[in-house]
Amino acid sequence: MERCGDRFCTLPDDVVQHILGFLPALDVVRTCLLGWRWRQLWRFVGSLNRFIRQVLLLRDPGAPLDECEFDLRGYSRLYGSCPDLWIRHCTMHRVQVLQVRLYAEERVKLAGWSLISQRLVRFELHGLDLEESFLDFSSCPVLEDLKITNCLLDADKIVSRSLKHLEITGCELCWQFVPTQISAPSLISLQLDDYVGVTPILESMPLLEKASIKLGQNNEEYCNFCDNRGSGECTCDMCHIY
Repeated sequence: MERCGDRFCTLPDDVVQHILGFLPALDVVRTCLLGWRWRQLWRFVGSLNRFIRQVLLLRDPGAPLDECEFDLRGYSRLYGSCPDLWIRHCTMHRVQVLQVRLYAEERVKLAGWSLISQRLVRFELHGLDLEESFLDFSSCPVLEDLKITNCLLDADKIVSRSLKHLEITGCELCWQFVPTQISAPSLISLQLDDYVGVTPILESMPLLEKASIKLGQNNEEYCNFCDNRGSGECTCDMCHIY
């Protein structure tokens, strides 16, 4: 039996696991070196702040994962389809808050499958190539907050009946003059900022209270001639697309 050399020894396992949840994942795993009791505690931690290789696969499969953040800042090149596996693994562990931030030279594509989660409430994505099937959140009935930054949205439609807050910043939307439709009837707040492409078509949003849409000069609908009140008739395609 291990001797108790600090106050942590007197704390129940669930309290220690909660405290460990505030540490980076690497530090959490390192606690297994502290003693016999610590060898198993990290496997049940409900919140992981940083992803390291194989950490999720080593966690106890029966332990719920309340919150998980993948932040690969500093990794300019990523190979394979790892984000798909990370996200699938997290949803299998009933994650409620999931953040995936990649900063690779080339965006990693997420395509060919729809996200299914009965527990996911908040979802943040950065630096990914997202196709239509992945942006259909019909199988995420409690998803309320969705934040997408610096992503390519290759989709005709973004769908969610439960979504309340949507933020899309610095993204590329459908290059071929085909507006993306946003179907989110429960939406309360909407922010579209600094995006490239055609402004999305918004379906009925009877609960919407706050909306902010800001076009930049790289937007497909931005016309410098019209913006500066040029004289005569503008001949740009976007002024006549509708």
